[in-house]
Amino acid sequence: MPSPLASFLATTSLPERVRKFGQIRTKLRSLKYPSEPQHLQDQCRVFRQWMQRDFSASFSLKALQKAERMTKVQYQSFISFFENLRALRDYLAMEDQIMVVAIKIQKLEEQLSALKAEQITLSSKLYKKIKELKRVNHEVEESEAQLANSNIALEELGRIFTIMQTYHHRIDTLAKDVNLLG
Repeated sequence: MPSPLASFLATTSLPERVRKFGQIRTKLRSLKYPSEPQHLQDQCRVFRQWMQRDFSASFSLKALQKAERMTKVQYQSFISFFENLRALRDYLAMEDQIMVVAIKIQKLEEQLSALKAEQITLSSKLYKKIKELKRVNHEVEESEAQLANSNIALEELGRIFTIMQTYHHRIDTLAKDVNLLG
């Protein structure tokens, strides 16, 4: 069975908790009846001091022993109030830690988005470089093909030149033969 404090924390918002805390504080301040036993007045004073020091003051053993002499209802109320204050302090500390973690998460998300933007930029640059490399590679292949064609043409020209030299030599020989005959 969940404690009343746990169910209170689970079902109320922070503003409601602060309002309840204010009500408890007001009740403590209003407990200054002259008919109160001295130990209750001491407890109220200790509570007030404790609240003023932002929940950091500790109870003395004597104050706790006096609290044990209270009636059962008063003692349970005292313990419940003390536990509520401690739970509120712990809750606020946890809220602060959550805020710190949330801020860290936000910074990490900002860094992640910056890294993603950088990744997109680098991917775009890489794509452009690959495209340029493919274009240059294609130009090199075309140049190699042209060079091969030029070599073939040069070989063809060399063959034609050899044939022409052969025919020129034969024509020259025939011309000399014609001159001798004629």
